[in-house]
Amino acid sequence: MIRIATDPAKMTYQPEFMYVDPAFYARVKADVAAWDNPGPLLGAPAALVVEQFLTLENRLIDTDRLEEWFELFTEDCLYWVPTVVTGADPTTQLCTAFDDRRRLEDRIVRLRTGTAYSQVPPSRTCRTISNLEVWESGTPGELRARCVVVIHEWRVGEMRVIPGRYGYVLRCSTGAVATLSDRSQLRVVRKQVDLIQADVPLRNMTFVI
Repeated sequence: MIRIATDPAKMTYQPEFMYVDPAFYARVKADVAAWDNPGPLLGAPAALVVEQFLTLENRLIDTDRLEEWFELFTEDCLYWVPTVVTGADPTTQLCTAFDDRRRLEDRIVRLRTGTAYSQVPPSRTCRTISNLEVWESGTPGELRARCVVVIHEWRVGEMRVIPGRYGYVLRCSTGAVATLSDRSQLRVVRKQVDLIQADVPLRNMTFVI
């Protein structure tokens, strides 16, 4: 059961169970620098397992299996799409998306109502990921990965091409990267989507990118 503080000294605009706090923002801002400064890259088998996991994650989006996609994220997750191409900072800038787990679930529920008119008819997407690099995070049991993505979207008789880069923080359920052997052991802690054209009007971006 969710319990919200009633003590006026503790009340804020967010319930106590929310994890998006100053420390969380600090970790997100640290991610921005980390994508440009990778540590020693991991080889097989860990890199191959990560590749298999990311292939699954993107396939679930393209095939509209959003509920299964949602389950690939941790309880303390973030899905972030900045509106700038360099120096992204969620504490001072607007975002196309900055979704914690609750907001991410809300997004999927809205798309399933059938009344999200910006997705009637729904977008058909096909994405390709490449140039994958994987390295250990400074946090035990976590990995970082970055890759290039190209999204093709077909909707209402128009094909649109949306290129960008993905940055992931992934958590291994076994608690040790060295034991990573299967994609089912991984979950997404944070996903940052850096679009090449992030700083120009993007029109209808209500589908998951």
